[in-house]
Amino acid sequence: DGVAQLVKELESVFKEDDTQCTFSSIERFESYVRRPDQGMKEYVSEFAERYRDLRKRIDGGELYSKEILAYRLLQQANLTDEQQRLVKATCPEIKYETMVAQLKK
Repeated sequence: DGVAQLVKELESVFKEDDTQCTFSSIERFESYVRRPDQGMKEYVSEFAERYRDLRKRIDGGELYSKEILAYRLLQQANLTDEQQRLVKATCPEIKYETMVAQLKK
């Protein structure tokens, strides 16, 4: 069919290459910040999904240590300085899973 062939040709011309897709995935993760109207559970879920997508795009392995990922989760949570101090003061260890639990409290 001529339309199907045309669509196929257009897709090949306008398809993002792997490098551009990787850049997009990195930007999508790195620039993500919790919106003021967004609940913490929704934020944590979206953060985790964006990280999973980035890992799949790169090589499937861990891209950040659990400590750095915990730090990024906290920094991108868009908390006040006081809220951040409280989370840090009550967090028994700097691990991603621990930070998730603290932010969901």
